[in-house]
Amino acid sequence: MATRQFLENDQIRLEFESRGAQLVRIYDKERQQEVLWEGDPAFWGYHAPVLFPFVGKMFGGSYLYEGKHYEIGQHGFARTTDFRLTGKTDTSITYELTESDESMRIYPFAFRFTVTQELKGKTITVTWHVENPSANEDLWFSVGAHPAFRVPARPGEKKSDYWLSFDGLNNIPYISPDLATGTAAVKKPQVLETEDGYVRLKDHLFDIDTFIFRDYTLSQVSLCYPDRSPYVTILCEGFPFFGIWSKSDAAPFVCLEPWHGCADDTGFTGELPEKTGIRSLRPNETFETSYQILIH
Repeated sequence: MATRQFLENDQIRLEFESRGAQLVRIYDKERQQEVLWEGDPAFWGYHAPVLFPFVGKMFGGSYLYEGKHYEIGQHGFARTTDFRLTGKTDTSITYELTESDESMRIYPFAFRFTVTQELKGKTITVTWHVENPSANEDLWFSVGAHPAFRVPARPGEKKSDYWLSFDGLNNIPYISPDLATGTAAVKKPQVLETEDGYVRLKDHLFDIDTFIFRDYTLSQVSLCYPDRSPYVTILCEGFPFFGIWSKSDAAPFVCLEPWHGCADDTGFTGELPEKTGIRSLRPNETFETSYQILIH
């Protein structure tokens, strides 16, 4: 059964849910406004799910490992699984997930996955720690974030008046999903044209579904108010992939998603270790990475 925890300072209040170790609320006390999408299932029933052990979809809905096919849903199973609360301080909260009989049927690996979320001022630092506890088997995985932010943030504004900021970058290469399979259409690369690093959230921008940045590393992406002043910034130095998604023009949120891993390439039928972006850990090795959510 999912339970909730809270972190708070004089500027921000956070709420977390044990199901998926998910951040479910960011309230900006200074501006007196909600920042995180509330998860209305009429549009999309999540807030900020953690994507593990895979990011995105597998081509055909399954993957091949050592000659055996395993069926698994989009983004893996962590986002719908209850984590254990393993640590709490005045400024941080830590959840942990390990393998189970159920997970082993669709993901045949032992693992220890820890999510720590820390609040300092108006910055939330999310740290993922992945450990391979096996004595003799490699661990293959991906991990990613999927936080959704309210847009518009203030009454009387429109989503289409807001902006994305790419920290001054122009003509950014990206790919989008093959809409029939939800996998990465790598044979159809595109270029995102910006205005001094800005892109307006105009109508039909997300008709392509998701902007997938995987040949051009982004270390900072912001959502901006209509005057182009920053609203929320994701800081993700060292992340090799990034996604930007919204459900539709009418959906009042935009997701900014730093990833270590991505969806299958369209048509991919190889073994799991050949998958684009997959990470591996040898027995007893660990992997750790962090990104920040900055509320302006």
